[in-house]
Amino acid sequence: MKKVGIVTIFDPFANYGNKLQNYAVRYVLLELGFAADTLYVEKQVRFTPLLYGKAAFHRLTHYRLAGDRRFYKTLKKVRKFQKFGRRYLSPHRIRRFSGLDSQYDFFVLGSDQVWNTAWFDARKKHAFLLTFARPEQKAAFAPSFGTDRLDDAWRGWFQKYLPTFSHLSVRETSGAALIRDLTGQAAEVLVDPTLLLPAPAWRTLAEKPRGVSFEKGYILVYMLGQLSRQERAFLEQAAGERSLQIYDLTGGDDRVLLNLSPGEFLYMLDHAALVATDSFHACVFSFLFDRPFVVFRRRGAPDDMGTRLDSFLALFSLRRKRFESLLPSELFASGYGGVQPVLQRERQKALRFLRASLGVSEEA
Repeated sequence: MKKVGIVTIFDPFANYGNKLQNYAVRYVLLELGFAADTLYVEKQVRFTPLLYGKAAFHRLTHYRLAGDRRFYKTLKKVRKFQKFGRRYLSPHRIRRFSGLDSQYDFFVLGSDQVWNTAWFDARKKHAFLLTFARPEQKAAFAPSFGTDRLDDAWRGWFQKYLPTFSHLSVRETSGAALIRDLTGQAAEVLVDPTLLLPAPAWRTLAEKPRGVSFEKGYILVYMLGQLSRQERAFLEQAAGERSLQIYDLTGGDDRVLLNLSPGEFLYMLDHAALVATDSFHACVFSFLFDRPFVVFRRRGAPDDMGTRLDSFLALFSLRRKRFESLLPSELFASGYGGVQPVLQRERQKALRFLRASLGVSEEA
């Protein structure tokens, strides 16, 4: 059995989109008949007695002295994510680049913002351009630059190493334009890997969270930025009219909701009466699970992600889900069967790219 190394961001903290796109890439590779490991360079959180002691102290003092309240409030979540990684992602930290090319037959880079140079350092610049691998081993699978303009300081690095990939794809049209500008090469634009798996495959991961009441229906709020007062009032009115609860995964103080595992996150999305979000991946899973959702503009967060969301909504004819475009009568509407042919086309396009990259016949 041939072996693939998936090189991607392995966020040491609890990032749902990061872990679930990683899961999707590995799932597809396993389905194609490969063994697959996730290779990463980032240091991970170590759960030492000192860390547990600090967490207990900050909990007792209501986090008044905690430099990063969010970190200490979500330590349980970080542990759940580490457990998820060990169970599903086969993670291996890259300590030395030398010799990796003889341990794996292929390397698949991506998805996620592996080409966002804001995060580059002495090791990541090599890991995220696979400088240690032979050209025939290298495939870029829907990575993102996270921007439509590359810092001048990194242009030479990308001009040197992008041409060494035997197969190039990106997640956004802006990324394809960047590659053409840098190298003259054409790169395929592929959907985020989370869209490659059907809803039943994701439901096998779902876990019903303990400590959450499901007696009433609920609106699930998952915001990476901040809701405005107008937006929050809108959701409260909608909840009141339908006797729904509001469960806020990011803006509240409920320790259960703040510490959901990836599987629990999927369960909450799948069973929501409405998902209110500014998150790309929350939109993706609402779409896959056929749940009603409303999309808010992200504000108060360092990374806008607006282009990626706009592209997703346009591709699947879902611009009407934007809060500013939404008709009140359609707030709780779902039913996305009409765009299933588009989804199937994009899935086949991504699978053809992977097969070609890894030398797999179309019949496999």
